[in-house]
Amino acid sequence: MDNPHALVFYRKNYLAGIARPGALLFDGTNLTLCDNDLNPVWSAPLDVVQVKKGMGILTVSLKGEKASILTAIGSGTSPSPSDRLTAFLESGTNIDGAPSVDEAWRASSFGRVGIATYAVGQKALREYFIALGVLK
Repeated sequence: MDNPHALVFYRKNYLAGIARPGALLFDGTNLTLCDNDLNPVWSAPLDVVQVKKGMGILTVSLKGEKASILTAIGSGTSPSPSDRLTAFLESGTNIDGAPSVDEAWRASSFGRVGIATYAVGQKALREYFIALGVLK
């Protein structure tokens, strides 16, 4: 599996804060959550990442410390993905062989995680974490 990534909405606490758009990137060693402007929010080696499934959410812990609450869909108060994040996903900037957004959407809906395919939707996001071996 090379360069899988996922479009997510994240926040620190389930009840507090607005879910903000970002991207999960896996480079073969580290899993990184980037914000709407593609700046790293956190990054960690895959072996210290643990994801727990909840009702409509996924809780990411790094070395046992909660790092983020993730969902596949933002709320009505969530900002839209930035032009920079959208362009990154659409163009495949820095990702060899990235498909178009439509192709990625179709691939994600069939649960395929692979080269430059990003997960869309909660089921695909869970499958993304299963494929990485971090969903507990």
